Amino acid sequence: MNYDEEATSYEESSRATQEDLTPAERPPAERLGEAVNLGLVGVVLSGVPYVGAAYNELRSNRDKRIMERRLSTMNRELRKQMEGVREEAVNKAYLESEAFYDFIFKAVETVLRTRDREKIAFVASILKGAVLNPGQENHLAAEIAEEYLYLVSDLTPQELSVARTLYRLQKGQENMELARRAEA
Repeated sequence: MNYDEEATSYEESSRATQEDLTPAERPPAERLGEAVNLGLVGVVLSGVPYVGAAYNELRSNRDKRIMERRLSTMNRELRKQMEGVREEAVNKAYLESEAFYDFIFKAVETVLRTRDREKIAFVASILKGAVLNPGQENHLAAEIAEEYLYLVSDLTPQELSVARTLYRLQKGQENMELARRAEA
């Protein structure tokens, strides 16, 4: 795609909100702008004692180690989640789709933006549910999985803990109701 095509594509997609665009759909100038902004933050903070040096250190090597550690945690969680899943249970067509590309990009982005291991485990669980064929236990329809992922990405660890507790309470009430019906 040449620059004119990208500009036209961007104009057509500019009606969508910024949240709706994948990084690949954002114009090159915007992607460059994000990098420049990070550089400007470094320049502004460079004169601030302690903070400037810490920020520059994070932007150099330490940020890579942090990202690698978080991605490694997601990898371990996803491997654990996928244990026992048979190959035929995986929706290969979805894995090859553009929707999966957007989904996995959002999953990685969410993981890179949190240090909370439980949140990373939730992302792995949602990812697992999304890649399973319909009819499999724990399968999530792509649209629902994407909604869950966006929800989890927006929640703080404390909010996620509250949501998990409420979910367990609701499940417990449903199980009690099923037991009462079985007795009747």
